[in-house]
Amino acid sequence: MQQTSAAWKALWAAGNARLESAAVIDGHEYREITAPVISRGLMQGGLSIGNAVSASCQLAVRTEASIPRGAEVQIKMRLSDGQSASEWLPAGTFYISHRSRDGVSGLVALECYDALLKANAPVPGGLSYPMSMADMATALAAALGVGIDPRTRIATDEVYVVPEPEEGTTIHDVLCLIAAANAGSWIVTPAGLLRLVPLASAEDAAQAAEVVEAVAVLGGIAAGEAGSVTGIRYGSDGGDVLLGDATGLVLDVGVPAEIATLLYDRLLGLRYRAYSLQGAVYDPAAEPGDFLRAGSGGEVESVLCVETAALGPLFRGDVSAPEAGEMSDEYPYIGASVRALQAAKVYAAKAVAGLDAALDQQSIFDRLTGGGAAQGLYLADGRLYINGTYMQMGTIRGADGRNYWILDGDSAQFVANKGRIGSFTLDNGALIYGTPGEDGNGIRMRYDGFLTSYGGSSSGIVGYSWLHNGWLDIGNYGYGSVKLNAPSAYNGGFSISCTNADGSFTRVPMYCDNSDANRRIVFGGPYKTQFQNDVTVGQGTLTAQTLNVTGTKSRVVDAGQYSRRLLYCYETPSPMFGDVGEGEIGADGRCYVWLDAVFAQTVSTEGYQVFLQRYGAGDCRVAERCPGCFVVEGEPGLRFGWEIKAKQRDFDQRRLDPAEAAYVPEATDYGALAAAHIDNIRKEREST
Repeated sequence: MQQTSAAWKALWAAGNARLESAAVIDGHEYREITAPVISRGLMQGGLSIGNAVSASCQLAVRTEASIPRGAEVQIKMRLSDGQSASEWLPAGTFYISHRSRDGVSGLVALECYDALLKANAPVPGGLSYPMSMADMATALAAALGVGIDPRTRIATDEVYVVPEPEEGTTIHDVLCLIAAANAGSWIVTPAGLLRLVPLASAEDAAQAAEVVEAVAVLGGIAAGEAGSVTGIRYGSDGGDVLLGDATGLVLDVGVPAEIATLLYDRLLGLRYRAYSLQGAVYDPAAEPGDFLRAGSGGEVESVLCVETAALGPLFRGDVSAPEAGEMSDEYPYIGASVRALQAAKVYAAKAVAGLDAALDQQSIFDRLTGGGAAQGLYLADGRLYINGTYMQMGTIRGADGRNYWILDGDSAQFVANKGRIGSFTLDNGALIYGTPGEDGNGIRMRYDGFLTSYGGSSSGIVGYSWLHNGWLDIGNYGYGSVKLNAPSAYNGGFSISCTNADGSFTRVPMYCDNSDANRRIVFGGPYKTQFQNDVTVGQGTLTAQTLNVTGTKSRVVDAGQYSRRLLYCYETPSPMFGDVGEGEIGADGRCYVWLDAVFAQTVSTEGYQVFLQRYGAGDCRVAERCPGCFVVEGEPGLRFGWEIKAKQRDFDQRRLDPAEAAYVPEATDYGALAAAHIDNIRKEREST
């Protein structure tokens, strides 16, 4: 357990203290963070020794700054009752592994691990072997960038040595060997030191210097039957060896026989009891390896093995000692039989590599395709043959890339640039039927979309059509566009004939107006187009410029048993948008309400209006308005509703415009408008 001051102990004993946390990331301190969730454990699976488990930390910070990759994250905590506070205690040093940013809230979520994650690196070179386990632990701690916790005890007998590791052995592998040999497991403490925690019995709690008391367990206590260690199992060249028997708890260890015998003498009869506490309330200064008491009847009195705690104002933790089971991390101590198997795998890999190097193209191809026509693809006489019955899908492309087949189910295609299909000829992308000539007729469709006809006239081409930028143009040679029943008064187009009641008809023209640089399609001629009855649009309607109406604007809404009803738009003198939401005042009397990132891009964030509605006793007010958020101050815990109204971006100067002048933002010259207004004021003053 971490050493704490008298102030810490007094605040914890009073029972009304809240836990505060902060994060120091790459040297910068952050107070606006979510409660860090820290998970530590002596074991990954069941009851075991010889573990080196990396602790994890998850939190989110609010920052616009760039956080470097793999940055160091120091978590610290303290107790406070609102009037006084304790010292800051370290809660662990971690390194960023994964991150994600929420584009709306601006929070950066971080997933971090402590220095034991670096143990996956190879054992550092330049060491002399055999080396004592104590010296090796010091060297490995230095490689991880941490020190050794003074509570660590490593045996110094002559058998407690580390032999020269095999190639590929990691720091984690050697740490697990040292931990198993000393009947314990490694952790990195909240203070950032490497500590070997020995496996201890429940009876050892009576002799412990400090015991952690769980003052409450909100999720209940689950405790198993106590059992004793009756056997130690280790591996050798001849297979597994069991010292003792399997009538009780058996620990699997990956250590040499000499050390296994010493472990058997040390651990035989050790009493162990599995338990689980969900939502336990205990001193946050506790750490794995401490002894824990819980329950008025002494239901749990054992070592704290696994801990997951959220460093929030109301500190809670899930702690446990796992059921007996196979250990999760073992030192890869292998005997002659295992080494022989590994050597055989290496030899086989080299043999296969040598075989591939000796094969020629024909042999390799036969090996991959089964060596024959029965597989659908084979080489013979220097040619590639394909059995078509095996072709299901894919693309077959010619050497020049211009002719190819796409065989893909319903979307099969044949693309050819030159060749012949029946009586059709392909030539440079053009499909020709028949032979053009003085007495011949034919059609030619070119690759660029032109469709031309050939006839007997001396001019050759009689008419043509073509695709151009997605439009189908129809014309006759030398005269431009075809006029289909178009009045002569209009330049190119066609008309629709409408029959009147008296039998006469009226033509409604549609034509291209080329009278100025802004060419446009005109429907209805010089008269305004009118629709006598309602116009129904099946899909959405997009108006590129301003939409003006003289009547009301409404939506048709299904009102259930009251049929469909109209809901009318709320109108304002200026174009405005709004958003609504809810919030809650925090413990510090403030609540940051962040504007929706997408909404903020549509409005002017200068001078927007905020309206509040309290939902409970107390008061609140808007303290700050910023471009990205606004701050509400008030009674802690008070919930409130808010509504924001802001002018539309790029339209914030508009107010009660004349109905005769449709507003087009790109064409408005604000400087000219301002100059004219000032000139009018000057003239009025001169006239008076």
